Amino acid sequence: MAATAPCCTADDYYSRGQKEFSKRHWNGAIADFTKAIRLRPDHAEAYYWRGVAQNSKGAKSNPLEAIADFTQAIQLKPDYADAYFSRGYVKKLRGDLDGAIADCSKAIGLKQALAYLPGCKIEPRSTSRAVVEFDPPHNMTWRSGEYQWDATFRETGG
Repeated sequence: MAATAPCCTADDYYSRGQKEFSKRHWNGAIADFTKAIRLRPDHAEAYYWRGVAQNSKGAKSNPLEAIADFTQAIQLKPDYADAYFSRGYVKKLRGDLDGAIADCSKAIGLKQALAYLPGCKIEPRSTSRAVVEFDPPHNMTWRSGEYQWDATFRETGG
């Protein structure tokens, strides 16, 4: 008797997670991204999106889990600008301004477009320190085939 193929691959669960996320079914998205990670522990995008879904739950969100997922995505894919940006966002929400500045600066260095999102501006005043200001978390929109946070970046002397 031939073995049957498993129901779903990591990519299948990842796709299902994306669909759940687009419907704002955060727990369903988290469950599917978790299944994708179990099947493929090096799936940086699944870690990233699980972190985004975790942070999208509003008052029920777990920012430390989101940060851990973004950190794992970065470890797997060191040039993952969106993961740096999102981790910076969560750090800012937690009051870790220095961590937010470091992550968002790295994100912009990797993906300059993050500095030019609608609602985002850079006002050069000094290159010695950057201050990151974010819009509320509901300001995440779909652009160019990916979800992106709307944020405002402003450089100030420090």
